[in-house]
Amino acid sequence: MSNISPMVQCRIPEDHLMALDQMVGLDGMRNRSDVIRLAVRQLIEASPSRAVGGTISVDLGMDLTDKIDMFCSIHGDSPDQVTRAALRTHMKAEMVASDDLQTVLETRHQQLANRLRQREDHTP
Repeated sequence: MSNISPMVQCRIPEDHLMALDQMVGLDGMRNRSDVIRLAVRQLIEASPSRAVGGTISVDLGMDLTDKIDMFCSIHGDSPDQVTRAALRTHMKAEMVASDDLQTVLETRHQQLANRLRQREDHTP
């Protein structure tokens, strides 16, 4: 991402550093900083003191990660903003589709019931 953030120094044991280096290149993480940012973000999100709202973790894969990074840099949005907007849009569309489906089913059911009643009325 193109967001500029402050630099923080810390000391970590050598074995942790080696494990951290093994994660570089996985899941779109390009360097140690990406790995550390992910670890810090996961720690913060897992913290019970976070009363901001629910969180989910989604594996975007390499392709979508690159696309959301480019999209965010073009539009100036954060990945969180884009994801929340996409979820709202998707859920709204699904609810409308669900409501439409329910209306269609109810209408079709009523038409069928009317036809059956008409047949019964015309049967001697």
